[in-house]
Amino acid sequence: MQIAYFDAFAPLSAKSRGRMQGVFIDVLDEVLHRRLGVPTLHAGFPWTRAQDQVQNGGFDAICTVVTEQRLEYCVASSEAVVSVPGRVFVNVDSPKINMLGAARTMEDVRRANARILTYLGNDWAKENLQGFWLYEAMGDYAVAVNMLAEGRADAMIENVHSMQATMKKMPNASRIRMMEHDVYRWTYRLLVGRKSRFVDIVPAFDVAMRQFRGESGYRQILEKYGIRF
Repeated sequence: MQIAYFDAFAPLSAKSRGRMQGVFIDVLDEVLHRRLGVPTLHAGFPWTRAQDQVQNGGFDAICTVVTEQRLEYCVASSEAVVSVPGRVFVNVDSPKINMLGAARTMEDVRRANARILTYLGNDWAKENLQGFWLYEAMGDYAVAVNMLAEGRADAMIENVHSMQATMKKMPNASRIRMMEHDVYRWTYRLLVGRKSRFVDIVPAFDVAMRQFRGESGYRQILEKYGIRF
């Protein structure tokens, strides 16, 4: 099975020295390859291109959150590969920082009428942030985060782990402040393309994934990449 990933989304999926690594890769290797006997090939792309690879039938699957648009060309697993919290990350000079800091729900964030930044390929934002003041950066995840640091928007709503991993590599990360409250939770699933010869494997994947998630090996993968519950 050829799986296309977002190549700059550490610790979930990222390219390092020409190879993909991260939570998605380790978990799917264990469940698909070792438990179900399905050979896996992991390849990273800019996020829009990764999704196009599956939609066009060039690759078999992606690992991401479910959206209506993605379900048009994929079948999604019922079981989560991983679930992570989301918070609001705010430029320190934003006049909305106090309102966003008090937000405890997505509706609270919407009422702040802040300019929310996202990145190319983020279909979740397009689908779930209707009614928000949404601005799409013409670039990938790191480009968008850097734009936030430069004050070109008020905030981003992102998963805590990938945002912090990206900020660690930025010289201007001090210009961004993470708010204290979880306002969302992303559940990442295996999405197999409807054109793939592996599309019928999803029920078996769900059984194996459910079993693995209850074992210590699953927790060890998360801890390896700094994710603890």
